[in-house]
Amino acid sequence: MKIRVLMLTAVVAMTAAPSAVAADPTDPDPADAAVLCECVAGKRANKAQHAACFELIVKRCFKAVGNDYDSTVRDCHRREEAAWDIILNEEYRALGAKLATAQMASLRDQQRAWIRGKDRKCDAIYKKLQGSMAYPLMAQCFNRETSQRALYLMNYPAGDKAK
Repeated sequence: MKIRVLMLTAVVAMTAAPSAVAADPTDPDPADAAVLCECVAGKRANKAQHAACFELIVKRCFKAVGNDYDSTVRDCHRREEAAWDIILNEEYRALGAKLATAQMASLRDQQRAWIRGKDRKCDAIYKKLQGSMAYPLMAQCFNRETSQRALYLMNYPAGDKAK
């Protein structure tokens, strides 16, 4: 499991190499995914500890730009969501190499259902609030849902491909 995290961190770091620094503190930065991977690396056994990793990038972003405006709160959450999405996609690809065809088909169906559910859940915030405050709350929702799914895939039991 630890080797898998180190490999994922290396892949994420290589992905991040071309963009040394984000142009703006709220812009997505692929290096953020490596930071999140390092954060969760020692915390796989204890899901309560994962809370320390959620909003880690958001907090760093807030330190750089503040959180006085709805747009910066939204953008900082989107930045972290982009990092979790990189992790989620890398984990999904890695599982594709490990799972049997039927298992991967099942995971693909689960993934599609999760995407629809995430969109319904987070879009419902706008339907309820219908104002500028909805956008940062929606961004936080998308960030939270994506982080939880990435962690789920990181801990997904990879079966024997021969089955």
